Amino acid sequence: SFRVLSSLIELNLAGNIISKIEANSFTSNQRLTIMDLSTNKLEVIESGTFRSQPKQTSLNLNQNGLTKIPAVEIYCSK
Repeated sequence: SFRVLSSLIELNLAGNIISKIEANSFTSNQRLTIMDLSTNKLEVIESGTFRSQPKQTSLNLNQNGLTKIPAVEIYCSK
């Protein structure tokens, strides 16, 4: 969880061994716009994980072990 980083705008976690992202992992990061989770070992992304990122414009999930992605609630800014 990144709760103490509420001003976080960009998060690069590429090239780690992350296998699961829980739904409440980013609830305090409402300013987050860019997230790179590529080249991990992601197999599970819980539904609702990205619900609290109304400003998110980029999400990179390349090179992971995902076989399906749950309904992703990413809000589009106008």
